[in-house]
Amino acid sequence: RSHGYTCEYAVGETVLTTEPIALVTREDDPSWSDFVNWVMLSLMYSENKGITQATVHTTNLLNTDGEVFGPEYASMFKKAVSVVGNYGEMYSRHLESLWPRHALNEINKGETALIMSLPFGNTRT
Repeated sequence: RSHGYTCEYAVGETVLTTEPIALVTREDDPSWSDFVNWVMLSLMYSENKGITQATVHTTNLLNTDGEVFGPEYASMFKKAVSVVGNYGEMYSRHLESLWPRHALNEINKGETALIMSLPFGNTRT
């Protein structure tokens, strides 16, 4: 509405596209882009593994020992989930009322070829 549009609007029911919607970061800051991507993947991974905002503190699955972004970020994944919850919790809180979660934006648990949570582990090569 800030651009002068004053009429009513609605979100349609027809799926017009199925490509994944990605986070956008600055092109000239690959470290920040990596950081944002890893946090988003941790939220998806947490949902896939059943780790929630309420249970994240009972697991060691999301510790990196500082190997990804340095020691000050060793628990960044756990902190991200503790603040916003896993991907599903975040989706329910902010988007569910606008776009109900259907198969296209569900976490893939092996039944489809849709959103995948990547495995976490040692990132050293």
